[in-house]
Amino acid sequence: MIAGYAVLLVSAVGYLVCRSVLVGFMDGGVDVVPSLVQGISSGTLAVVAGAVGAWLLVPERRLAVVLGLGFLLTAGPTLVGAIFDLSDFLAGGYNAIGTIILIMIGNSVLPFGAVLALLIAVWSAVRQLRARRAPRTPPPPS
Repeated sequence: MIAGYAVLLVSAVGYLVCRSVLVGFMDGGVDVVPSLVQGISSGTLAVVAGAVGAWLLVPERRLAVVLGLGFLLTAGPTLVGAIFDLSDFLAGGYNAIGTIILIMIGNSVLPFGAVLALLIAVWSAVRQLRARRAPRTPPPPS
């Protein structure tokens, strides 16, 4: 149970780290390869941790899958832009205006992934507290 909360916290931090690293990359003054690799890895960690946390804490499996897709969609534009930007840079013909636009769009969406992770954790905790406080109904007389 605690593992689910910990994994969702890792997911929220991963989204924010990914955004921070890629905003630093966009502002310039940092090396392209290390910052993009760190952004891609932290974004991927955030998506995987969010999906695992949703799977551990949400009892309805269909909802857990939908939430996992939500985590993927919030990081998708940033990850695709960063991967294309990195591959373009490594190929040698660095003309990255399209990928920069994808990263900029994605960076504006990344905080929603962190909020989604924290909302799932709070919702699960509240649901568990209510289940503990629910009045126990006696069995029906036979």
